[in-house]
Amino acid sequence: MSSEQTTPEAAGAEVSPRGAQRGAILLISVAAALGGCALLLVPLLGSSEPWQWRLDNRAALVDATVNADLLSIDEAGIRLTQKGSRHLSLITPPLELPSGAGRILTIEASLPDVTATSTRRAQVKLLWQTEDVPEFKFESAIVELSAEPRSIEFSLPRPAPEIHRIGVQFPSLSGPVLIRSIGLPALSAGSRFGLALRELVGREPIGNHGINFLTGPLILGHGLNYYLVSSVAACLGVYLSAMLLRRRRIRVGVMAGVVLSAWLVADAQFTWSMLRQSSDEAATFGGRGAAERVAIAYGEQLTWAAEQLKASSSEGQTFAVVSDDPFGPAHRLAYLLAPQRIRMDAYADAAFIVVIHGRSAVYDEVDRRFRVGADDWIGADVVSLFSPDVYLLRRRAP
Repeated sequence: MSSEQTTPEAAGAEVSPRGAQRGAILLISVAAALGGCALLLVPLLGSSEPWQWRLDNRAALVDATVNADLLSIDEAGIRLTQKGSRHLSLITPPLELPSGAGRILTIEASLPDVTATSTRRAQVKLLWQTEDVPEFKFESAIVELSAEPRSIEFSLPRPAPEIHRIGVQFPSLSGPVLIRSIGLPALSAGSRFGLALRELVGREPIGNHGINFLTGPLILGHGLNYYLVSSVAACLGVYLSAMLLRRRRIRVGVMAGVVLSAWLVADAQFTWSMLRQSSDEAATFGGRGAAERVAIAYGEQLTWAAEQLKASSSEGQTFAVVSDDPFGPAHRLAYLLAPQRIRMDAYADAAFIVVIHGRSAVYDEVDRRFRVGADDWIGADVVSLFSPDVYLLRRRAP
């Protein structure tokens, strides 16, 4: 009777592929754990080079854009009040921010005319662009302002060196507003962590239609999903590494639970934000008619323009907006009227022209023609007039 014997070399050859597979999975798991932890810590621990736009003299305003009446500028800051019906805003000159600058932007502002013990709730918008174009993108926040300077904090959506210009707008305030500085400070890890918590539990303001549901709300310059994906990678990496080193069975249910937990965090954040927003909307718009709600959200002039365009034009017709404010009226009217009416950038090609405080806009009532600046005249008739600076025109075919 014969029997087969297995040599140690043959046995090693039999287990080697499985051992190599486990080793590869272990390396990937350790890399995922370390990489996820590093991605979580970088926004909190990364060093940054400070930058500041100090508003203490008129030289600081060279090449800047002041969309307001300038009352004064001195060591205390720049004091502005609303000019006409245009939102009060201040925009920096073209920037070349240092490559080491952080992504946490602070705006020091106050309301100098309120009493020392009172506060006022206000919407503040961070305006930003990455190239020299008329439009600005924005992030919004609801803050409490008082006579004492307050630091309003935003997360820059893009790395600082990519930013071309930065601005701040106060849509709900007529002034006076005192702005001391705009800067990118070098925050400590503790300050960054506190800011991250405030941004996590914050909500999107009423009327903000630029929420990025793909990345989630910005936290220290990164979307919420950045942190969730990093956390999932770190947790799964730690779990897989522990199970492989201890030679325990890997349970798919545990891995699915980690992913589900991340989804629940995101869902809880959006739900909390929506509940707070719904409460504010109910307090602001409750018991009011549709037209009054739109007027509160967008202002009387935009509400008037939207109603006039609906009454005077048919579906599919085009309109253009001429205004000193390149990023406000045009986009809000487009939102209110889409998709029935189509906004165009070139006013000379649009069927209707809405003029809202355009200083370079000229209408010749005698010859019934219109132009902006030194452009060629085009034939146009007045459809409706809200005020001498706010009116609706219908372009005549050439």
